Amino acid sequence: MKKKVAKQIYDYEGTEILNSALDELKINISALIAKTAIWVNPEVIKILKNEDFNKTALWVKKCRRKLNNETRRIFDQNGNYLDDNSIANKAIKIALGGSVAPKSFTVCHIVDRTAYNPEYYSSLANLVLIPAGLHAITDFHPEVKRVLQYHSHVLYKIKIGGSISKPSNYDSLKFNEPMPITEKIKKSIQKRKKSY
Repeated sequence: MKKKVAKQIYDYEGTEILNSALDELKINISALIAKTAIWVNPEVIKILKNEDFNKTALWVKKCRRKLNNETRRIFDQNGNYLDDNSIANKAIKIALGGSVAPKSFTVCHIVDRTAYNPEYYSSLANLVLIPAGLHAITDFHPEVKRVLQYHSHVLYKIKIGGSISKPSNYDSLKFNEPMPITEKIKKSIQKRKKSY
């Protein structure tokens, strides 16, 4: 008879434990994210898309997030400014009408790996504010990713990344209304630095 070995720390996988706990406690994480996310007004996206060569509603063109082995605040071989996420962070805050985010919120890129692509890095259709305690879930929870991607597509009519399909639970989710657009936001759009 084999001796039962106690689980070691390396036997655990965080996503599996989280999903198991969510199921056991009957917590709908997609519903929680949907109800707490803060979205830019679609009118802001429309204004940006009407600019020349801005089909993805970029706040600033010719920039992307730097890779781990790259230095920030320099240009890559393609002329893209390498950023540490500051530009995307500032973009969504200004597009929501302020210069700082609401307390305890984090800016999230909706589609995986797009922060490293200058076509999507500062695209407001690819950014959302998520409460700081929940933001990491947007990086690894497949259902949450699909919900955010689909909702962005519904709001902004921009396809970012691969195929977009409607999540089976989408119609049952309650999303916050996007923030209203103000004259201050419209002026900020016109005055912003549009490219590096």
